[in-house]
Amino acid sequence: MTHLARKGMIVPDASAAENWLARVGLYRFKGYAHHFKTGGVYTGVRFEDVRLIMLLDDELKVHILRGLQIIEVAVRVQINEHLTHHYHEHWYADERVLPRKRRLAGRNITMLTNAHELSGRVYSEFMKSTEDAPSHYRRAYDAWLLPPGWMVTEIMSFGNWSRIYASLPPADQAAIAATFNIHPDTLKGWLRDLTVLRNMCAHQARVWNRVLSPAELYEPDPIRRPLAASSYRIHRPETSLAPRLYSMHHLLTQLGEWQWTSGARLVNRFRGFGPEHTGFKEGWESQVEWL
Repeated sequence: MTHLARKGMIVPDASAAENWLARVGLYRFKGYAHHFKTGGVYTGVRFEDVRLIMLLDDELKVHILRGLQIIEVAVRVQINEHLTHHYHEHWYADERVLPRKRRLAGRNITMLTNAHELSGRVYSEFMKSTEDAPSHYRRAYDAWLLPPGWMVTEIMSFGNWSRIYASLPPADQAAIAATFNIHPDTLKGWLRDLTVLRNMCAHQARVWNRVLSPAELYEPDPIRRPLAASSYRIHRPETSLAPRLYSMHHLLTQLGEWQWTSGARLVNRFRGFGPEHTGFKEGWESQVEWL
């Protein structure tokens, strides 16, 4: 507390501030406060302002996770349903579906996952699982038998499903992406970026004023330009939160979850500190792409 005051931060209630720092940690607090530091000092910065940002950031992460929960379940179900009907219930162990390499655009490309690697991972997770269905399956059948795809949907992580989708034959990617009314390359990019965002939120990393790893913007061409013109504020929106929230908006509305985007407007409550900290322009929520 003495360190922050010495650096110029306004702390009207030192005791309350000490209690807050004891709960969240000085290092975490300084990660949020750093934006307001100029020339090594916090000129005119109030402790309470930084604390409010931390609370809003926590609220935003909870809302993001609420939407990602719906997306994750839908993605893994759609992948399994398509592949089970098109191939068989053990599609994840079939090298026709998931070879080590695939010839794309005249080149042999190593896939992010393959049948050999994935079946081993599935079996490991299946044997460790204490859920009712895997436990019953192990008791009712030989334990060495690989579980059916519908059971795999409940034991593999979002990151695994992102890699599975990216490694599928193009025709299967297209069929799955069509259920979300999106181009397969777009869905592949979104799943990758949303996996990173999910892990950040789940592990309580800061998403406010966060520069994310650069990635292509995968919005469809008719949408990308108006979004950049009317919704995204910063020069490189691909490093901000805004396009990630748009991908969630699109996927959730395709799933009939219209209310999530209304809740995402809580980013506007950061306006006292600048909407650019989440990558948005003023009035983004009234643009047709978000309705």
